[in-house]
Formats: sequence, structure tokens, C-alpha cells
Amino acid sequence: MNLSSSSLSRRVYLTSILPIGALYFLSLWLSNSTYIYLSVSFIQMLKALMPVAVYSIGILFKKDSYKNNTMLNMVVISIEVAIVAYGEAKYNSWGAFLQLGAVVFEATILVMI
Repeated sequence: MNLSSSSLSRRVYLTSILPIGALYFLSLWLSNSTYIYLSVSFIQMLKALMPVAVYSIGILFKKDSYKNNTMLNMVVISIEVAIVAYGEAKYNSWGAFLQLGAVVFEATILVMI
């Protein structure tokens, strides 16, 4: 096996590898920054929105088709997370924004893979 040559084309690298790496960087950066503003338990509650984000982004990228039953499940998950999050003692809007951004980037990675 020759390690000096690569069969990975520039196009594949720029359209597949680089975007996933950049999204992973952003997801990691935002999710780590969230710990400054929110409690660990609240961050875990917000991560429960991951299925909603993956399904929604999958529909946007045309990797999945819209189904009423599935969307109803996603709405129920979102409402439940909102109910649980409502009583959070250490709530910070900026921290919630950072974590939701991290969830969106992570969901986009999962859809792209």
C-alpha cells in the first residue's frame, strides 16, 4: 500500500469531507461554549431535540420524505422539551441559542453522512 498517493479527488474532498469537518468543528465549538451559560442537565434536555432536527433537515435536503405521523411525533417531542425546559432555574437565552445551533450542525452532519 502506497501511503504517498491518494485516490481522493479534490471535488470529493471539497464537497464531502471539508463540509462535514467544518460542521463538526462548529458543533463542537458551540456545544462546548454552552457549558458556560447553561447547566449540564438543561443541555441534555435540549439535546433531546436531535431527532426533530435530523428529520427536519433530512426533509430540507430531500433525503427523507414528509410523513404526517412522523411530524406529529416531532411536534410532541418539541412540546415535551419545551415543558421540561420551562422550569429551568439557570436559563440563559444565549446559551440556549448556542446549544440549538450545535444541535442543528450535528443533525446536518448526520444527514450528510
